[in-house]
Amino acid sequence: MKHSSPITAALLAMVFAVPAISMAATKSQENLSLSTATKVGNSQLQPGDYKVVWEGNGPDVQVRFVQGTKTIATATAKVVQQPAVYDGAVETTSADKNSRILTSIEWNKQSLVFTNPASTSQQTGQ
Repeated sequence: MKHSSPITAALLAMVFAVPAISMAATKSQENLSLSTATKVGNSQLQPGDYKVVWEGNGPDVQVRFVQGTKTIATATAKVVQQPAVYDGAVETTSADKNSRILTSIEWNKQSLVFTNPASTSQQTGQ
């Protein structure tokens, strides 16, 4: 009877570890630039640059909007894995003539769709 070599044992361990690693939650981060004040969740985001950070593969994730090291706002969204035409496109709705509500953000390979009450949807290139 042959004995297993350490290399064989290591290869077998890696084969079984790969599915466990791919099942683990992932942390994703994208950049966002807003040109107008926009409401997300219960918070108002002022014009500026943000890091958009979420953990998990979805579909439901908690999203943080970060400037520097400070979390400015959090909101719940659905992750949609699909190619988008525009990278960093922001879709908002009008709450009134001076207020915008964030409904989705599209990047090259995925989008975040926020659970906000929406009236009239309008694509903007913020």
